[in-house]
Amino acid sequence: WEDFRTVFNAVVADKEIKDKIEWEKWITTPGFPVVMKNYNSKLIKLTEELCNRFLNAEIKADEGEKVRNEFKGWHTNQKIVFLDYILAHADKVNDTVYEMLRDVLQLNDYKIYNSEVKFTWYSICLKTKHSDCIDDLKMFLQSYGRMKFINPLYKRWFMLNKEEALTFFEANKY
Repeated sequence: WEDFRTVFNAVVADKEIKDKIEWEKWITTPGFPVVMKNYNSKLIKLTEELCNRFLNAEIKADEGEKVRNEFKGWHTNQKIVFLDYILAHADKVNDTVYEMLRDVLQLNDYKIYNSEVKFTWYSICLKTKHSDCIDDLKMFLQSYGRMKFINPLYKRWFMLNKEEALTFFEANKY
């Protein structure tokens, strides 16, 4: 923090700004920061609204393409927030909601999304006991060696289908 402070003071020319910063309070005061910012949560709100529309099965067939294109246009972080919200509310993901998520957002298409999105989607599939993603999950597990991804997915798969998960693991453990 001392290096940061030195660089900050060298870069920021405005003495009034420099004098407002209470460096010792920021660094030594326990608990929350001395100043809490209220960040614009417009994107979070938009994400949660879409999540709730899915969880309440409110996506109409004629708006699927529009919703899919909107979702695909989101930054990866926003997609992850969306899927994490769904995962946190997995008890509401019945067959209708699952199929809507899968089909409207094309989440079972292995080629569309990056590893973070795929990981979270497969976590949802396995947690909600929907095994139609297993072929894509297998490709994912064979392609990505990061323990961050494979360890939790194998654990969830093991809970869903112990024999299948173990067989696949044994065949691919190297």
